Amino acid sequence: MLPQAGVALGMAAEAAELSDGHMVRNVVLFSVLVYELVGPTLTKLALTAAGEIIPEGRTNARMANKPEFPVSLD
Repeated sequence: MLPQAGVALGMAAEAAELSDGHMVRNVVLFSVLVYELVGPTLTKLALTAAGEIIPEGRTNARMANKPEFPVSLD
């Protein structure tokens, strides 16, 4: 939800040019990797727990995904 990976990657590229910048680059790249893999899942769990989204359940390509109860936009 916060597109800051590009900023972090740019910072890592600039830090790699410093004397001990390779360690900083490795730490930043690993943290971006973890954030990009875990972030969307945790965001979905948080939004579901807050009641902002309703889980749809399993979907099937052969059948339409119909809700069990009518959804209103009130």
